[in-house]
Amino acid sequence: MSRFLALEELNLTDNNLGHKSKDSGCTSMLKTLGTMPRLKRLNLSRNKIVRLASELFKGNTDFLELQEIDVSFNWLDDEKNLWFLTQTRGVNLVIITGNPFAGRSSKTGGAHDYETFENEL
Repeated sequence: MSRFLALEELNLTDNNLGHKSKDSGCTSMLKTLGTMPRLKRLNLSRNKIVRLASELFKGNTDFLELQEIDVSFNWLDDEKNLWFLTQTRGVNLVIITGNPFAGRSSKTGGAHDYETFENEL
């Protein structure tokens, strides 16, 4: 971990991090990323993440420098999955495009559109 102390940007796009069999591994990985002291930009898009175990994050020690997070095109169905971001100091950009909760107001209910999109991936 000491090799990554200066890391400011991390792109983990399209790594299947949220796959059901890897759910606990994803939680552990996110907890580790939260302790990176200089991490400012985190891209977790297109990873099939269903939920983020936000109850494990501590606002006074995790993601202290985070400014931007991209969780677009995952399977997050409730904005409560991102509540821990309200505990961080500097997050000013959260990209949620393509998640079921982000499209609830559509005529088809959002989730159906996301299933179609998922099948096309």
